[in-house]
Amino acid sequence: MDAVLTSSLEIVYNGGCRSNLVCNAGMHLIGKKGATDHVLCSSCCNTTNRWYGQCNNNLCGIKSSTGINETNQCYYCGPWDDAKQSSVADPQNCRNLKTCADDEVCSVSTVNTRGLITYELGCKQLLLCQIGTIMTLELNGVNTQIDLPHLIQTGSVVLGRKRQLDKCDVCCGDGLCNDASCEVVRRRIVQFAMAGRFNYTSLTLIR
Repeated sequence: MDAVLTSSLEIVYNGGCRSNLVCNAGMHLIGKKGATDHVLCSSCCNTTNRWYGQCNNNLCGIKSSTGINETNQCYYCGPWDDAKQSSVADPQNCRNLKTCADDEVCSVSTVNTRGLITYELGCKQLLLCQIGTIMTLELNGVNTQIDLPHLIQTGSVVLGRKRQLDKCDVCCGDGLCNDASCEVVRRRIVQFAMAGRFNYTSLTLIR
């Protein structure tokens, strides 16, 4: 599935089949496509590792016609007691789902442990995610016009320790949106925000 931003700032989705060789090599097509269009998301899956109907119905933040993505369900794999799967080497291998609390959204983290890359997928408190997402967008050149110090001061979250340099954390508010690596999800959010298609309050894509 590819999500393409056209010159008229419309998001169109192109679904179909792609070579296993291309998908397995991670050679996705993020970036410029032609003179005016940009590929915001390019992702692969197969029917053995996604649960609901045709697996590409759930890629690139698409809201499924079954309504499953309308909920706050997220992929859930990590070092938590109630996780049926532990951290995974590939986010596409996470099959466990969890319905997050009302004040939570989906999250995905990339952890580098002595050169071993793993991914933790789950739920995280919305306020903490808002702060982290705004900081990420500002660092990537997106002017969110959000008063971050005011958000931190009036919220109940204490940031605490410094962010680890070898760890990437990102959040998103659409159902099952944490379906890829932290870097891919982060790039997706930055590109949608630059196109004016990202809601800073709910952390969801604007369609």
